[in-house]
Amino acid sequence: MKYLFYVATRGPLMLALGLAAACGSSPDQPGSGGNESVGSIHAAITVAGNRHDVTSVEFKVVAITDTCAGPAISDTTTALEAEDLPASVLPAGTTGPHAGADSFLVLPPGNYRVCITPLAGEGPSQACAPAEGTVTVSASATTEVALASQCSAMNGAVDTVAVLTDGPKIESLGILPSKFITQCETAHLTASASSGSGGAVSFSWQTLASPAGSTSTLAVSGAQADFSTNTPGDYELQVTASDEQGGSSSLSFPIHVSADTCNAPGEFVHAFESGPTTQVSCDEWDTFRGGLTSVSFQSVSMGGSLDPNTLSCSDPTIASQICGALAAGDTASFACDGHTWSVGTCGEELRNGTFINAIELAVDDSICNCASAGHSVRPCISLGSNDNPNWGGFGTDTCNSPAQTLRVSCQ
Repeated sequence: MKYLFYVATRGPLMLALGLAAACGSSPDQPGSGGNESVGSIHAAITVAGNRHDVTSVEFKVVAITDTCAGPAISDTTTALEAEDLPASVLPAGTTGPHAGADSFLVLPPGNYRVCITPLAGEGPSQACAPAEGTVTVSASATTEVALASQCSAMNGAVDTVAVLTDGPKIESLGILPSKFITQCETAHLTASASSGSGGAVSFSWQTLASPAGSTSTLAVSGAQADFSTNTPGDYELQVTASDEQGGSSSLSFPIHVSADTCNAPGEFVHAFESGPTTQVSCDEWDTFRGGLTSVSFQSVSMGGSLDPNTLSCSDPTIASQICGALAAGDTASFACDGHTWSVGTCGEELRNGTFINAIELAVDDSICNCASAGHSVRPCISLGSNDNPNWGGFGTDTCNSPAQTLRVSCQ
């Protein structure tokens, strides 16, 4: 007779076990092999179907009163079948291809517990679970049992939410003093923008078009930039606002530059970039100081592109003394119109192969001193001896300052 046993599961690895009774055994001693011989046959083969991580199956027969952890009456391990199992050995309601393994064990008649453990190499499978069932072995007959090992067949899911956001929008653009400047002037640019996502907005600036052979400078500090050039002509610039979601918007605009004689006597204007002092800025500073040959001036002033204020001394006598000290490189301090104007030495510059004192002008600050929100101009500090980024600032840090244009005028 045949006895079919199965465990109904989804996604099973089907495992077949054939149990044959030995002749002359007594059915009155279930789960006992008595003195009868016990044998097994199996085939070492590979699987063709979905085997998960299973390479072989351990078959174990124990007494019906034991658990699968009990001592084995008989056990063996076989590899998976090369072909899918036939439909005739599958549990009711199970269709489609299923991988499996088979073991044939000869046992005395009786009742037994049959245990299977899918193996992945030398250890238990992580994908397919053990299974067990009970079976009755009758004399002179083979009982065929099908046990189903539950294998993992679960899927995950992706839940995608579409969020509609607006990119950043440029709200305003300021150009001071005007989009019409001379080659001696600097256009101070300020942009503002809002983000449709409510996040932070960053800015970038670039020159899109310029006259052939021109050299222009964009000293950028976030939403602000200073534009200067040495060549008259028409320029096209662009500011771009970007947000944290990757959105961006751009606005291009013109700057028209007229020819002029730069750094006329009595005026120093230079667009500084963050970083070390340059020879160009020092040369212009020395040219400005060397042009202060008049014995009298009506006023002296200092300003910068990052601060809308201008500091001035309108007393002709004191203004002449301040500008005279600049020309001579003297160390002196003067009180005028509620402010203290100081001239002095800060570092040295290499001029014609010789190191000479580098001259600084400061208002309400000590000479050669780093100040926060200070007012100092020192374009030649340590030029020629080492890289020094402390060229001054107006309304900003005067050491390691952000890019800006600095102005000093003796009129």
